[in-house]
Amino acid sequence: MPLYFKHRQLVLPGELLAEGNYVPSGAAYAEGNRIYASAVGLAELREKNVVHVIPLSGVYIPRVGDIVIGKVVEVTVTGR
Repeated sequence: MPLYFKHRQLVLPGELLAEGNYVPSGAAYAEGNRIYASAVGLAELREKNVVHVIPLSGVYIPRVGDIVIGKVVEVTVTGR
C-alpha cells in the first residue's frame, strides 16, 4: 500500500497519491484501488488509511469541532 506524497505536500489535480486500501477524503477521489487529487491542495494521511487533500482555494465548509476566530461587528434582529 504505497503512498506517493509526503505530509502536507502540494499536489495537483489528477496526481496519483496512493495505491491500495485507502479511503479518499476532501479533494481526493478513488478509481479502483488508486487515490487521486481532484484539486490543487495539501495532501495528508489521516488516521491509518484516509488520504485527505486540503484544497488551497474555494469556500470554507465548516465541520463539527472546527475552531473559528472572528469579531462581531454588528448585531441585528432577523425577525425569524
